[in-house]
Amino acid sequence: LKNVPCHAEFYRYVQFHNLVSEVLEFRELDSIVVYYEEYGDDLMGVADRLSSFLEYDVNDDETGTTTVEEDVLPSFVYGNTYEDYFTKEQTDAIWDLIESMAHPTVWKNMKYYLSSGD
Repeated sequence: LKNVPCHAEFYRYVQFHNLVSEVLEFRELDSIVVYYEEYGDDLMGVADRLSSFLEYDVNDDETGTTTVEEDVLPSFVYGNTYEDYFTKEQTDAIWDLIESMAHPTVWKNMKYYLSSGD
């Protein structure tokens, strides 16, 4: 824990996601995971997945085609991901903390970012 910078912030971050996961499981609620990069990589795909998850019909009843056009969706602008903010040793310590604290479902979703950074 001593090698983890801002360890209280990372604790709160993981704990928030753990608690959300517990509520979803306890209440038997459906959920969807959308990763930050997906908005920039496949905005229409994300829009389709979200509309399907929310059971919001975006298809024309007569033609069956999507009524939402990509040019009417707001453009996604990538923000700073702060990939180089921490040293390799600090990043490793942060990931060790996250893995040790995270509920298995949360870890499954968070480790996406561990592999995407390699």
